[in-house]
Amino acid sequence: MMHSKSNTNLSIVIPTLGEAVLLKCLNSIYLNTLLPLEIIIVIPRQHKNRVNKINKLKLVRIIYSPKKGQVFQRILGFKSCKCDYVMQLDSDIILSKDSIYKLLYSIRKFNGKNAISPNFLIYKKFNNRFRYRSRLFTLIKNFIINGSMNSKPGIITDIGYNTWFIDNYYNENYYKLEWLPGGCILFNKKSLVKNNYFPFSGRAYCEDVIHSIILTANNVDLYFFPNIIVINDDYSKEVKTLKSLFQEFKIRFYLLKKIKGSKIRFFLWFIFYFIASIFKK
Repeated sequence: MMHSKSNTNLSIVIPTLGEAVLLKCLNSIYLNTLLPLEIIIVIPRQHKNRVNKINKLKLVRIIYSPKKGQVFQRILGFKSCKCDYVMQLDSDIILSKDSIYKLLYSIRKFNGKNAISPNFLIYKKFNNRFRYRSRLFTLIKNFIINGSMNSKPGIITDIGYNTWFIDNYYNENYYKLEWLPGGCILFNKKSLVKNNYFPFSGRAYCEDVIHSIILTANNVDLYFFPNIIVINDDYSKEVKTLKSLFQEFKIRFYLLKKIKGSKIRFFLWFIFYFIASIFKK
């Protein structure tokens, strides 16, 4: 499918620390059949030497953030956007050549405030970890996570756990969900959240879930399009440590209180999660 290589009414916001993969991300944007009007790179001031060459690239505008933090940096970019459509994009996401066109075409199907997300190819590699478990194991897991024996994809359960599609099985062109992965989301500008909703430093665990809850509270509809593909090029499975698990617990407990969820099942789930993370090879 070919389209004219022209600029469209789109701002792309990329929070970054100047990772090497950023150049591949930018190149995938330039190779798209539609180009944005602007690419806003937001990087902490102490890392500005990492984007000296990028500063000279076409369409790029750099904002130097006074502090480090993915959410904080992204919001600085949101506040600076000039266009009616805004894409938040992680620096390790590689766009397929028609993804900008397809995302813009898809979001225009809906009225009101909306946010839409493509399918991340990396899920195919890592979402099968429970595939060979017994039926009893699955029922117990579902009960702890959902409070029932059934599991519905794309929801935020009452312990703050965000479910996804089993074995990446899709039978619809798009789905209306309760949360969207944060690596690539397209918004109409009136849907943007411009206040810093993430009061933590360090790794932004559950940031996309908290963001999705706020978007839904602001009457923004969230849609997932499984047939629009992007690639997470720099994904690596996190090695859990006691420090990282404690940080994750703090954030997940903050999320639990935000949704007024089930503390008993949350603690039960986190105990199993903690043990599995520590002893997993």
